[in-house]
Amino acid sequence: MKFVFPNLGNLSVLLCALMREAGGSCVGPIPTTVRTAELGAKYAPSDACMPMKIVLGNFIEGYENGADTALFLGGFGPCCFGYFAETYKLIFEQNGIKLNVITLEPDLQGVSQGLKLFHDVSDSSLVYLAHLLRKGFSYVRVLDEFEHQMYKKRAEINDLDELKRLNNFVRDTKQRLNKADSLDVVHDIAAEAIKRLEDFKSDSIPNVKIGIVGDIYSVIDSYMNKDIQGLLADMGVYSQKNMSLSLWIEDKLKNKKQEWQKYADTFLKENVGGFARETVGSAAYWADGAFDGIIEIYPLNCMPENVAKTILPTISKKYNKPIMSLIVDEMSGEAGYITRLEAFTQMIIRRKEAEYERALPRN
Repeated sequence: MKFVFPNLGNLSVLLCALMREAGGSCVGPIPTTVRTAELGAKYAPSDACMPMKIVLGNFIEGYENGADTALFLGGFGPCCFGYFAETYKLIFEQNGIKLNVITLEPDLQGVSQGLKLFHDVSDSSLVYLAHLLRKGFSYVRVLDEFEHQMYKKRAEINDLDELKRLNNFVRDTKQRLNKADSLDVVHDIAAEAIKRLEDFKSDSIPNVKIGIVGDIYSVIDSYMNKDIQGLLADMGVYSQKNMSLSLWIEDKLKNKKQEWQKYADTFLKENVGGFARETVGSAAYWADGAFDGIIEIYPLNCMPENVAKTILPTISKKYNKPIMSLIVDEMSGEAGYITRLEAFTQMIIRRKEAEYERALPRN
């Protein structure tokens, strides 16, 4: 088998490195481009959400590059995500695309199934593969930390030459990560990159802090969200995502109730599918804290996030923090997207300036 994995944050980087180290074969990671989204839109149902189309495009491009097996997660509940894998199977069958789709459920049974699958297609024992998997779960944190620190540093740089140098460094680092032939190499590249970020000179301190919430794909995937953190950083804004691969894995492995869950219980007690409760709970938690504003980002036709959107105005009013919802699909224009981000940021700056003036002593 020659695998192709969906691009979701650092997922494909980790899985490809794991497969190479275990003696298996994979295609990628292949960067998501406009062609990827167009391929997905060509074959997907017309009312499919953008994540379904992008992942479909990822798989087809992997197939074009020699992959014969696509690996995807299952799911359940009132969200179309659980139907993605079965839909892909039908699309491939109807269009003569000879790409087998294997579905793994996001639970312990799915982990066991994945270990057995990798064992069958590699030279490694189940014990060694379990060791690699645990290592991968651990190393995903350093990849997410590199991304977080990179955007933080980017928001602190105004000098164009220094910013260009940083962007080149990030691009080169990602290329090295994509070619890594073991999980240890992935870890070492990311850990070294975090240290090297200190070499870039900061010349400003962001005075606006924005939290980004929404479904996991829209929040994590930079193509899907049009690199929202990069755009905000270039406006001098510090931003933080409520979702990452490491946070999602830790949430699955731990039984401890998170802070966002306590807030979600106040505004949305029942699970309505997808990541709606995470969106609502995180938005309330951050709005009640030090964040100046919240942005919800989600794909067109995402039912759970539409439910969350109806609750966000209540949160905004309760904590007196602005919240904006951004709906994206493959037809979304970048210019209008940037304009909305700029307007939202400027509105927050004006609010902070007005609050500062009101706090000044009067003669």
